[in-house]
Amino acid sequence: MKRSPLFHLVLAALVVVYAYIAGNLIRHEQTKIRLEPQVKLYQATRTYDLIVKYKKNTPQSVIEAVASRLNSRILYTYDYLPGFSFESVESTGTLEEVMARFKADPNVEYVEPNYTYRIDQVSSPNDPYFEQLWGLNNFGQEINGKPGGISGADVNILKAWELSKGSEEIVVGVIDTG
Repeated sequence: MKRSPLFHLVLAALVVVYAYIAGNLIRHEQTKIRLEPQVKLYQATRTYDLIVKYKKNTPQSVIEAVASRLNSRILYTYDYLPGFSFESVESTGTLEEVMARFKADPNVEYVEPNYTYRIDQVSSPNDPYFEQLWGLNNFGQEINGKPGGISGADVNILKAWELSKGSEEIVVGVIDTG
């Protein structure tokens, strides 16, 4: 029996539509299977930096074991600060919960957050002649109508100014044989 070309064209279109639908169903099932475990496992984690003081004479091997058990990464230790450890912990819990786990360990004397403070904006010293002191902060300014130097050729005093602006209680004496 001879079939018309239109019959074959419709049959081919049905096969293509069937393949498209079946492919999408299979892909959807695979995606669903792949995504479900990720959704169940996903929880927001935070990183906490801590200063941990271990009890006197705690061996380094015990410190490393405690850090490993509490999912902590030891960042720094110093020979001149025995028992102190600067550690980083990734956790889904709060800072208080993480610190409580450390405090519960019998080898830990205490634990504190290692906060980092930064100055948002630095103001220049209030000396009215500060801009003329090109050795302290040289941005290529003119001094008395003459070039003050090359921008950046200075002692970077503003970086020190970020750390401290001084105090009435501090007395500084300059000894100079001049």
